[in-house]
Amino acid sequence: MTCQDPSKCGAGIPKGQQLKMTYVYPTGVAATTAQWQTYKSDASQAGIDITLVAQSFNTIIGQSLPCSPMSSKCAVQVFAFGGWVFNGPGFEPTGEPLFATGAGSNSGNYSDPTMDSLITGTHTSSAMSTFDQYATYGTQQLPFIWAPQSTRIYGVNSKLHNVTFNALYTLVPEYWYFTK
Repeated sequence: MTCQDPSKCGAGIPKGQQLKMTYVYPTGVAATTAQWQTYKSDASQAGIDITLVAQSFNTIIGQSLPCSPMSSKCAVQVFAFGGWVFNGPGFEPTGEPLFATGAGSNSGNYSDPTMDSLITGTHTSSAMSTFDQYATYGTQQLPFIWAPQSTRIYGVNSKLHNVTFNALYTLVPEYWYFTK
C-alpha cells in the first residue's frame, strides 16, 4: 500500500510512501488484544504497516482530546476506544459535528475546511443536495477507518423477566424481577 500517484494520495504524500499508522487500543481483555493482532496481520498482507500500542481505556480517553495537527499530541492516527460505534440515528450521514475541526467528538483530529463548510451547511439547509454533498465528500475523504467491534452474547435465566437489550448496550436492572 504505497503512493503511486501523489496527485491522488493527498497533500504532502510523496510517491512511494507506504501507509503506516499507529493504533492505540484498550487493554484488559485478552480477546481484544488478539483481535487487534489479527487486524494488524491482515493489514500487513495489504502492505499497511500498523504499530499497535496497548493502553488503558482511561489513558486513551485522556489522549484523545482534539489537538492541533502539528502538535506532538497528535502523533496517534487511530484510537480504538472499544465498544462504541457511531451510526447516528440511522445509517445516513446527518451533518453532526463528528468530523468538524476541533469538535469534542472528533477524537481523530480530522481537519478539513471543505468538510467543516459542508457540515455547517447541513445545519442551515434543508435541501437534500446539501446532505448529498456532505455524504459524497465524506466518502471521498474517509475521515474514519473501520475497526473491528466485539460481539457480545448474553444469556438470561428464563426466571428473570423484563430483560431487554439494545444497540446502546444499556441495561435497566431496576425493571428486572424473578419468578419461581
